[in-house]
Amino acid sequence: MEMKPITLCGVSALAWGKDSDRRILAVHGMMSHKADEPIRLLAEAAEKQGIQTVSIDLPGHGDRKGEMALCTAQHCVPELHAMLESLLEESREVGLFGVSLGACFGLMAAAGLPLCQALLVSPVVDMPGLIEGMMRAAGVTPEQLEREKVIPVPDAQPLDWEYYCYVREHRPDSWTVPTAVLIGERDELEPPAVTEAFCKAHGCGLEQIPGAGHWLHTPEELAVLRSWLEQNLSGCGKPENRI
Repeated sequence: MEMKPITLCGVSALAWGKDSDRRILAVHGMMSHKADEPIRLLAEAAEKQGIQTVSIDLPGHGDRKGEMALCTAQHCVPELHAMLESLLEESREVGLFGVSLGACFGLMAAAGLPLCQALLVSPVVDMPGLIEGMMRAAGVTPEQLEREKVIPVPDAQPLDWEYYCYVREHRPDSWTVPTAVLIGERDELEPPAVTEAFCKAHGCGLEQIPGAGHWLHTPEELAVLRSWLEQNLSGCGKPENRI
C-alpha cells in the first residue's frame, strides 16, 4: 500500500494510505519501529475504513537509533502529546494505536485529549507496578533508588528514579477514550489480571489470545490481530459508544 515519509513535530514518521481527515497515530513497542508488521496490519485495516495511519519512531528506534537515552516516559509522553495535538488540529477525528511500551506512553500522552478511540495491543497499563516488580527482583528499595537515582539491572533497562516518579504521577486513572485491548493469555510482562482490572475500571473491550505471550508475532497471532483490528476500527468516529 502507499506509504510516504513525513515529519510530525520534527520527528520522522510515515503516512500510510490516502490522505484523510480521519487519522490514527501508531506507536510501536520496545525494539520495534514505525513500519513493523502490526502497524502495517493496522494501516491496511484502517484504509478500508477511510482512516489514514501515521506512525512514528520512538527515540532509539528506527530512524532514531542514536537517541536511546531519550526513550523515557518523561521525554516520550510530552512528545506524543504534541503529536496528537498537531493531528487533532488538522483532522476531523484522531485515534491512537499502541503496542506494549508505545501503548503505555500513548495512554499517558492522550490524557484529556478528545480522541475518537484507542486500540491497544499488549499494553503496559501499570508501569509503576512493573518497575516496582523489577525493584523487588533486583533487591532495590524505593529509598535506595531515590538516593542513587539510576541503578543498573542485569539484562534489563536501568532503574531510574525520575522515570519512576514520572509514571507514578501520570497514571491513566481518568481514561475515558473508547478503547479496545488485545493481549496474550500468558502475557509474561504485564499480568493479564492487571490488564483485566484496567479494562473493567475504564469500560474497555478486552480480547485474549489463548496460549499467547506478550509479543504477538506468530502467523496465527497476527491473523487474530488482523481480524481484531478490522472489527474494532469501525468504532472510530463514534466516541459516544463504548467498544
